[in-house]
Amino acid sequence: MDLCEKLDALVKKAEELDAVGDKFVALDDEKNPAQSYCMEQALLELVDELEDIADTFTDEEREEILNALDYEEFAELQKLIDESSHEE
Repeated sequence: MDLCEKLDALVKKAEELDAVGDKFVALDDEKNPAQSYCMEQALLELVDELEDIADTFTDEEREEILNALDYEEFAELQKLIDESSHEE
């Protein structure tokens, strides 16, 4: 899989995660506990799939992506990375 295909798969999986997340947020846990649980499991599975895709990027591909960003985009990405590492 080349870089463009990996990025496309990453974006598609992120969009899927976003769509399921929106439905999950709108769900009333009190009225639908089983559905809520199933959606929570689906979200966790999507996150795992997203991480699996991200793990396929080589260091060279990551470098290529970072070189393609302008300074503001890079700064925003670095901020997200820093926030993510503090949450773990």
